[in-house]
Amino acid sequence: MRKRRVLIAVAAGAILLLLGRAFVFLYTDFVWYQSLGAALVWREKALDQLLLLAGGMTAAFLFAFVNLSAVRHSIISLVLPRRIANVEFAEAVPVRLLDATALGIAAGIAVATASALPPWTDVARLRAGARFGESDPYHQLDLAFYTSWLPLEIGLHKWVIVVVAAVTVVVVVLYALTPSLRWSGGGLQVSGYVRRHLGVLCAVLLLLIAWRFRLESYTLLSDGSGPAGAFTAVDDRFVLPWYVGLVIISVAAAGVVGWSVWTGQLTIAFGVLSLVLLLVAGVQLWRPIAVGRARPDAAYQSTRRAFTARAFAPSSPDSVRSDLTGDSLALPIVADRAISAAETRALVAPGASGYVVVSGLGRGVAAPSVSSFLSRLAHAWREQDGRVLSLDLPSDPRIVRVRDLHDRVQRLAPVFSVLEEQQGVFHMDTLYWVVPIYTSSPYYPISERRVIRDTTRTYFREAARAYVHSVTGRVMFIASEPRDPLANAWRRRFPSSFRSRAETARWVGELTTLPLRVIPPPAQGDDGRLRESVSRLYLRMQEALARSDLAAFGRAFDSLGALLQTRPR
Repeated sequence: MRKRRVLIAVAAGAILLLLGRAFVFLYTDFVWYQSLGAALVWREKALDQLLLLAGGMTAAFLFAFVNLSAVRHSIISLVLPRRIANVEFAEAVPVRLLDATALGIAAGIAVATASALPPWTDVARLRAGARFGESDPYHQLDLAFYTSWLPLEIGLHKWVIVVVAAVTVVVVVLYALTPSLRWSGGGLQVSGYVRRHLGVLCAVLLLLIAWRFRLESYTLLSDGSGPAGAFTAVDDRFVLPWYVGLVIISVAAAGVVGWSVWTGQLTIAFGVLSLVLLLVAGVQLWRPIAVGRARPDAAYQSTRRAFTARAFAPSSPDSVRSDLTGDSLALPIVADRAISAAETRALVAPGASGYVVVSGLGRGVAAPSVSSFLSRLAHAWREQDGRVLSLDLPSDPRIVRVRDLHDRVQRLAPVFSVLEEQQGVFHMDTLYWVVPIYTSSPYYPISERRVIRDTTRTYFREAARAYVHSVTGRVMFIASEPRDPLANAWRRRFPSSFRSRAETARWVGELTTLPLRVIPPPAQGDDGRLRESVSRLYLRMQEALARSDLAAFGRAFDSLGALLQTRPR
């Protein structure tokens, strides 16, 4: 009895620790997104993760519990040997304990297979509701089906395979522990009850094969038989109809196999399974032969070029370009030195790690406050660092997390692709990082397959550019032109996340590749440029005063003094 109480106490403590850590992660994530004005993105993330985990784990638990209950009901009684002192006797295991064991194993399978669920961003991309307003010429589906729904369905298919495989292995092992499934007399002895159960699982396997052929009929448009995955005439006239036919055949075979095994007609089941396997193998062997004999078709090539032109923007992802002012022709070595000098004061930079607790910068820093004890405790627990609790900080301390530039942008734009590229620019004397974000997909139909940064994509267009303040960590997204359908859908769902080029044109026009104090003084007689520089510095000083940032005010004041001293006489 005492050991049982100790075990219960240890289990309760472990559960409380797990729940506490989960709450800490939820809380610290929420305040981080909230500090950046992206609380709606956090809600989207939390809701999508909840939908995936709750739906996926519930479905996995029910499927596992139904199968384990079938195994449980095949056991009339389970008798285990017991011994007290020198007396040995048999004791039947209570039925309630067997039911509880089935529940526990089913719950364990549901938890263990949850990691195979597709990412929550697939759900977010689907919920965004993007529409291209254009259909593919073969399935007659809106192109958003391939970029939004298809990735989620492929991920769900892989997860279902993991669940079915795990349940099947557990069921076979449990049956092997009973006399219903054993090796005897040089052969495998299977009871009628076990045979029917395994027959149902075999039918489920055939349904998964049919599902796979359905998915391949869609992915064939982006991964065809031609060069670089081109969709060819052979794919259109032969392979695609075969895939559709195999879906129908596999579904019908699942019904026949399930019925024949249930009624004991194993010859029919074996024949149907052999036929399905031969058809699948025949398609895989015949396809490359047919493709090798096919000739290029100009009509399919023309369609491919048209889809490729719409799928890839003319801009290159290998370089980041910004609309800068007149000093954009500054020497690269001078600009790099200026960026390196400013990066030493940056809280957010490429490759930055860990956390930093700052104070004295006012409310301009986009970071959660750790002024309260509970907030400090939550962040100390998350960072596994007790020093957060013991810091002696002045008023309004803030903890800056997710300091890596690309990681920060990716979290705020989760459905987009963020490559490891950036450009440092200056607004007055403040360093900003410019990071482009892209809409990409490996399943956009018919277009060329291109390898971009070690990833194969059939759709890749710039959606926006993130302008990240290197000191405060604030992120501003400016939509690119022409606008992408997914970017438009995301903007409609989160209107405060993006700004248009029109409303930010003046601010972007003030960006330079060098800080203002390093820009060469205006030439004699160039009063217009001098007036513009003084006005920009004056606005900078006003902004610093508005947010009580005396350090920024001092830097702008010094820059103004240096500029006036260099004025030609």
